[in-house]
Formats: sequence, structure tokens, C-alpha cells
Amino acid sequence: MTQKQQWGYGGLLVLLAMIWGLCFVVQDVGNAMGAFAFNGIRCLLGGLCLLPAWAITRNRQSSIVNRQLNKTTWVGGLICGLVLFIASSLQQHGLRFTTVGKAGFLTALYVVFVPLGGLFLKKRVGWNVWLAVAGAVIGLYLLCLTETLRLAPGDALVFGCAVMYAVYILLVAHYAPRADTLLFTSLQLLVSGALGLAAMAAFETPSLPLILFGWWTLLYAGLISSAVGLSIQMIAQRRVNPTVASLAFSLEAVFAALAGLIFLGQGMRAREVVGCVILFGATLFAQLNLSRKRMEN
Repeated sequence: MTQKQQWGYGGLLVLLAMIWGLCFVVQDVGNAMGAFAFNGIRCLLGGLCLLPAWAITRNRQSSIVNRQLNKTTWVGGLICGLVLFIASSLQQHGLRFTTVGKAGFLTALYVVFVPLGGLFLKKRVGWNVWLAVAGAVIGLYLLCLTETLRLAPGDALVFGCAVMYAVYILLVAHYAPRADTLLFTSLQLLVSGALGLAAMAAFETPSLPLILFGWWTLLYAGLISSAVGLSIQMIAQRRVNPTVASLAFSLEAVFAALAGLIFLGQGMRAREVVGCVILFGATLFAQLNLSRKRMEN
């Protein structure tokens, strides 16, 4: 991959982090309808809107290519959809028992778990990327943890979410290069959405007025954050190392803080600004060194 291509995929991942970061703003309203209800409806909405686009592009492929793609796509879509449901459910319920700042920090620890898990899958990274990971953790700590670090009841749930998101990123890195992007993304969302609605029926009492009140949150979370966002992730992770991808994803914490500043009037202290700068620098450092290494090879 050329340096230009590397920066192009990196730019897609930063765009994705911005989309996900802005989603934290709408989730304040969306969570009122119930964690399972919100996740279930948004995922089904996102998955269903991708099916027409997949049907159009599918007709342009040969039948042999379709058979080869669909086998990997269906298996990967089902597995990734299950993991996505578990990760998002752990995060939503963990937020009920811990602070938003601590939850953001614990969730973003997937930047550490991804390279550790990648060692078992022979997806090794250079020393520069490990250094970038360390820098990202420091930046996340300064940005997210503004209170005393103490264990809260929901911390274990959010920590489990970070582990599951790391598994999800590694699974996407494995299946995405050999899958039909639109169908793969749609299947994940449909599986996660169906499981979310089943859990809603079992554990929640859905309120139609609350769902209708939060319709705009479902549109953004379902169409933009889920359908468009996950499609970008599937495309970018075809060529980007999962550890470098996780570093870019962690920038969602920065964009969430900026969205809170712009839309909610939530100020940022000096340590939070320093955390943002360190996090951005760590991501750029990983991209620069990776590009040089590949150019030399």
C-alpha cells in the first residue's frame, strides 16, 4: 500500500471516530427508551437500509464470486453480530452504574487488548505502534478520567465491553477482506438488532411514546452511526492493521468531548485538552511510522 492509500484509509477511520463520537450526544436522549430497545431498533434500522444497496451491487458480480463471498459473509456476519450485541449491551448497562468519563476510558482500553489479541492471530505490530498505544492510554486517561479512580459496580461490565470490542475489531480484520462489504455489515446489524429486540421483550417494558420521542436519535444512530459507520469500518479494515485501526477508533473520545463542548456547552479543562492532543499525536505517530516502514519494504 502506498503512503497516499495509507493516509486515505486512515482518514476514513478518523471520519468514523467523529461519527461515533457525535453519537454520544444523541444517546443521552435515546437511552431513555431502554438500552436493549435503543440498540435493537437502531441496529435493525441500519441493517435494513443497507439491503437495497447490497441487492443493486450484487447483480454486478458473477455467480461464482457471489457464492465465494456469501459463504464467508454469512459466517462472519453472524459471529460479528453476536459479539457486537454483547459488547454494546455491556456498555449500555454499565453506564447505569458508573460515570461517563470512567466508562469512556475503560471502553477505549480496547487499544491495548487489540494488539495483545493480535499476537495470537499473528497480526504483530512494530515498536512504534506499541508506543502509540501507550500514548493513547495516557491521553485517554487525561481526557476521560476526571475523578478519583475507584471501582464502581458497573466498571466490570464496561471492562468486559472493551474486551468484546477488541474481539470484534479482530474478527472484522479476519472476515472483512474476504466478505461482501454491504451484506457483511447488514448481517451484523440485523443479528445484533434481533437479539436486542428479543432482550427488550424479555427484560424491558418498551414505551411507544419514548420511542417516538427519540425518533431522531434512532435515525442518526441507525443510519449514520451504524449503517454508514460500520460500512466505513469494513472497508478500511480490509487494508489497515487492526491495532492501528483501534487507535483511530479511540479518537471517538476526543470527538465526543468536542461535541459536548459545542452542542451541550460542556467545558474542557486543561488536562482534557492535553489528553486530546496526546491522543491525536499517538494516532498520527502510528500512521507515519507504518507508512515509512511499508514504503521502505
